[in-house]
Amino acid sequence: MRLSQFIFIILIIPVFSFSDPSPHYHITTTLENPNIIESEMMTWINTIRTTYDKSPITPSQNIRNAAYDYSKTFTKKSYAIKPHHLQSLLWKDGITDQQFYPYGIVSNASYKDILIKMKTGIISHLKTELLESSDYQMGLSISQNESHDAFIAMVIFIRKVTSLSPIPWQMSQGQTFSLSLNMNADYTDPEIVMANPNGIVTSSSLRSNAIGDYLFTSPALFQNGEYMVEVMVTNKSGPAIANLFPIFVNTPTSMPLEEVTITLSEKTSSHELETNLFKFINTDRTAHNLKPLTYNDRLARFAKDHNQDMLDHHYVGHTSPDYGDLSNRATEAKLSFKCLTENVAQNSSIELAHFRLMQSPSHKRNILDTRVTDVGISVIKKIEDNQPILVIVENFAQF
Repeated sequence: MRLSQFIFIILIIPVFSFSDPSPHYHITTTLENPNIIESEMMTWINTIRTTYDKSPITPSQNIRNAAYDYSKTFTKKSYAIKPHHLQSLLWKDGITDQQFYPYGIVSNASYKDILIKMKTGIISHLKTELLESSDYQMGLSISQNESHDAFIAMVIFIRKVTSLSPIPWQMSQGQTFSLSLNMNADYTDPEIVMANPNGIVTSSSLRSNAIGDYLFTSPALFQNGEYMVEVMVTNKSGPAIANLFPIFVNTPTSMPLEEVTITLSEKTSSHELETNLFKFINTDRTAHNLKPLTYNDRLARFAKDHNQDMLDHHYVGHTSPDYGDLSNRATEAKLSFKCLTENVAQNSSIELAHFRLMQSPSHKRNILDTRVTDVGISVIKKIEDNQPILVIVENFAQF
């Protein structure tokens, strides 16, 4: 039985009114130079972590560059939230990690007020990441917009699940590539999943060597175009994506800021969202010369039960603390099947969620699986940090 998970972190760029922070976090600001303010923010973050006996977060110039580049995608007329753009910019700066947590503000106030609002916002929205004991890196950028009438402050926290090298962004036809992977102790069972330019997906489990590193050597890449490579790992919530990156074979390296058209509003009902997501799935299957899937109400109830369990227990993944993994949950629900797979996602829209699922080789494999005949979908809305979030479960099956 094949399992897969994709956790999407939502970029939130609120323009909020400032309220006094908790007195536990003492905030002072007298600086006006943005570079100095960035330095003060780093010092402030690591001072708080030290207070809680956490190790300092490592500042990363590459992550700062991505934060700066992302802020420059905004214009005076549009501060639209486009987290899929951030993915491309992270790649351009050599970052493949998938557990990234961005936060930003846009304001026409002074740098002094920007600093106060950033500190308050980080406390409100990223407190878990701020005080997390795991291996985090971060980058911070404060800049003006192109019209010089507003300031944009952006911070990105990245959890380093793996250390992965070297990343072969561009290759010649017929070449192979090798990766060396070292993994966070909270994760196990690394796997390389790769989609070729035609969308065919293959996977390889990895074994560690004598010093604990995992090594992978690819087959020769003979097709011209874009391959997508994914590192899957497993933790207590089930499979998760650690890294994702493209490889360009005999074609120019191109990481455009792709546009995703959002047509459904946050007022759209869950039923309508599920119906449209079903249409997206079958549109992509038809484009790949595959039979469309049949919507299965029993699978939809199964998906909804898991979705509600994730909300009740505050996790996103495949393994329930009460009901276990996908296989155990299917047994509990008395589902009899020949094949059963699952995609889990959360995002600000179903369009963005489906775009990212199709970008991920392991989830694309589930959507385009030639074996499955039926699908059930659950979309539940929740409010997180005063922002609407869609939590999505897709179950594919052959009975």
